[in-house]
Amino acid sequence: MESSQVSLLLSENNLLRAHIDRLYAIQFFLLQENKRLRDMEQHLLTALEIALLDKSDLEIMLDLAVSHGDVVEKVLYTAAEQAWHVAGIDELTQLPNRRQFLEYLDRMWRQMTRQGQSLTILMCDVDFFKHFNDFYGHQAGDMCLYRVAQGIASALHRPIDLAARYGGEEFVVVLPNTDRSGALKVAEAIRTQIAQLQILHETSAISNRVTISIGLASAVPHKDISPAALLQSADEALFRAKALGRDRVVAAP
Repeated sequence: MESSQVSLLLSENNLLRAHIDRLYAIQFFLLQENKRLRDMEQHLLTALEIALLDKSDLEIMLDLAVSHGDVVEKVLYTAAEQAWHVAGIDELTQLPNRRQFLEYLDRMWRQMTRQGQSLTILMCDVDFFKHFNDFYGHQAGDMCLYRVAQGIASALHRPIDLAARYGGEEFVVVLPNTDRSGALKVAEAIRTQIAQLQILHETSAISNRVTISIGLASAVPHKDISPAALLQSADEALFRAKALGRDRVVAAP
């Protein structure tokens, strides 16, 4: 074999070895990168599992899911969304919880301020619920609260309206772009809806069925009044509704 042919073969062999070495280097890099990505994904999954359902934690998880699309698969993003949703839902009644209500109230307050429109809050309380719970037991009490919650929600017909569990046997409703007159109609519809559930309540002092009292407060948001002040007015109206005999709607002055 001529020297020129030998040189050509050696050159091609060296080139082939260089390509092989490059392929091995790429393979090693991919293996390391795959391990890094798996470790990062596991870290994100672990972080999601230990998150205490705090809004800021979940916002961080969603941001990570978006910014690391090459790492976090769709299932992780969906899990983060579901966790955020669950964090704002009352487990028993399946209504938004108090925290989500307050966030929504604040958002609607700002929106109604910009638009110069009325906003109404309804505070609702199941009449003599403690007597009901003591007489029928906690399981029946839980079912009662669930049915009342669903009854309140079913009386609302606009997507913008929000019913939430405020705590215990108290529920709250936010009615954006609704004045006192319109809100009174909604409140009466809620009271009627609960009566029509026909939930037996033998220990009630006013009826043999579960009833509800509602306090109502309306305002056009502005700088001299706060959401907390309107909520307080609705709560005071609820107190008057109970003092006047319950199973009624009372509007704040």
